[in-house]
Amino acid sequence: MDAQQPTRSLETLPAELRRCLLSNLHLAQLSALVHASPVYHQQYLVDRKYLLSRSIEQTLGSVAADALFVHELETKPKVERVDAELLKRYSENASRRRLPYGNDHSQAENVDIAAFHLRYVEPLATHYAHSLLENLAGEANSDKGKHVPTASEMVRLTRAMYRFQLLCQLAGPAGRTYPNDPREDSYTALINLMEPWEVEELLSFYQFARGSYEKILNDVRWDFHEDNPRFAEKFDPQPRKGPLI
Repeated sequence: MDAQQPTRSLETLPAELRRCLLSNLHLAQLSALVHASPVYHQQYLVDRKYLLSRSIEQTLGSVAADALFVHELETKPKVERVDAELLKRYSENASRRRLPYGNDHSQAENVDIAAFHLRYVEPLATHYAHSLLENLAGEANSDKGKHVPTASEMVRLTRAMYRFQLLCQLAGPAGRTYPNDPREDSYTALINLMEPWEVEELLSFYQFARGSYEKILNDVRWDFHEDNPRFAEKFDPQPRKGPLI
C-alpha cells in the first residue's frame, strides 16, 4: 500500500522561493498573503524593507516618482517654495518610463508610502475608474460591465491622483494665493513639468473630486440647516441650576 503523499502548499516551498514570490507581488497581494499565512508573515518581517521596496516598485511602476515626492513634501515641516533642485530631480525621475524604486529608502519611508497607497489611493482610484466607466457607458448607451480599465489606464488615473495631492500640498491648507506668494511659483513650476495630456488627467480628477465633495455637502446640507424642524426647539444657553435629575 502506497504511503500517503504529504500535502503541498505555498507554505512548504523553500525559503528562497517564498522570498521570490513575495518580492513579485503588488502591495494589496502582499498584504493579503502575509495576513493569511503565518509562515509568509514571519518571512516578510525578516526582510520587510526589501520586500516593501520591491512591492512598491511592482505596484506603482512609473508613478513611484510621484509617490516619493508626495512623501517627501509630507515629511517637510512647511513647504512655501519647492527647491529648484528638488523639482529638477522629480522631473528627471518622473520622465522615466520605469523608475527603479531601489532599496535605499528606509523601512519607515516604505511603510508610510505603502500605507498611504493602500488606504487612500488604491480604493479611490478604483472608485474613480468606476465613475468614469459609468459616465462613458451612459454617453454610449452601453453596459459599463463590458468595459474594464486596462493596467495602463489605471496607471494614468493613479498618477493624476498623486499629482493632485502634490498640488494640494504645495497650495497649503487654505488653498489661496496672494500677490508674490511663493507657493504659486512652486505649483506653477510643477504644472509646467507635465505633458499636456497629463494636465488633462489632473483636471479630470479635480472635477471628479470637486463633484464628489459638493455631492457630500449637498446630501447633508438640510440635516444641518437652521430651518430644519429638528432645530425648532430653542435651548437656553445659560446653564440651569439645581439637580440634573
